[in-house]
Amino acid sequence: MVKRLGLKAVNYIRAMAEYFGRNCTAEFQKAALRAAIKNSSWIQLQEMNTVEELIYKWLREEEDADRSDSIGKLINGVSHFQFKKPDPAAPFDLDKLHRKNISEVEVFYCTEGKQNAVLIFLSLVLQSKNPQTLLLYSDEDMGWLTGNREFTLKWSSMLNQVIKRGNKIKIIHTVDRGFDEMLSAIREWVPLYMTGSIEPYYYPRIRDGLFRRTLFIAPDTAAISSGTVGSGTKNAANFLFTNKMTIKALIEEYNDLLSRCRMLMRIFTPHSNDDYLSLLSEFEDEKKDSIIKTDILTNVTMPLGVMESILARTENPGSNHLRVLSAK
Repeated sequence: MVKRLGLKAVNYIRAMAEYFGRNCTAEFQKAALRAAIKNSSWIQLQEMNTVEELIYKWLREEEDADRSDSIGKLINGVSHFQFKKPDPAAPFDLDKLHRKNISEVEVFYCTEGKQNAVLIFLSLVLQSKNPQTLLLYSDEDMGWLTGNREFTLKWSSMLNQVIKRGNKIKIIHTVDRGFDEMLSAIREWVPLYMTGSIEPYYYPRIRDGLFRRTLFIAPDTAAISSGTVGSGTKNAANFLFTNKMTIKALIEEYNDLLSRCRMLMRIFTPHSNDDYLSLLSEFEDEKKDSIIKTDILTNVTMPLGVMESILARTENPGSNHLRVLSAK
């Protein structure tokens, strides 16, 4: 008996489990099933009430383990993040990307066209003299960004340069993407988040994903706009605008969406300690149940007596710093 995974729709797995459960009625079939599960799974057979539930749990087990492992690696990577020299990107010529005769409206087709449009868009931003706040949103399929490693490195390198030149970014993330697609996108954005130059938002309501949209806007320079039905990006048209009135109209559209969004997270750097301490103080004043992940014991749950003892010993260097703290 061989188990094959790969189905992303959990409903299919449930239906399969119910089907096999209904038809696996003979004792020799049940015995074979239990033997196969016992030899390939951590499931405790006595915990399952029905054959259907046993099969369903078995089919989902490896998928859940892989997912938990992926999440664990992501969290661990964020917790121990360090700036590293980025992987070398293929060389690119800004003057070549930024064509001198670019018109007020340029059209690029398919995935490669979107990639070229994005590179030209970023090159225009890099050649702009004044820093600005880029407005980014896309709920289209992310294959254009993550499917070609050479392009991803080039995109990441250019976006890093954009940030280093003092530009900021507001981005509206799509949080209802597929699990693998979402993790892949997050991994690409984490190094950029750590610069503290990005304000991430998300739209909190459920959407059906039929009509999808991309808006990349540099208010003083250019904008990219595209739309697709579902994940059909292969032959989609991507428009690059430099016309000021068109850019203004797209900014209004973006701000209209942004007004319906919520902040996804706040990122603090060593240069924003005051903001961090202010937010932490506000958080500590709230009387709510909390889950806190830190590398050391948190002062949020520290008894007042222990805190006073620590402060007293800090003010008196001659005291015994190895004394075990206890709160009465």
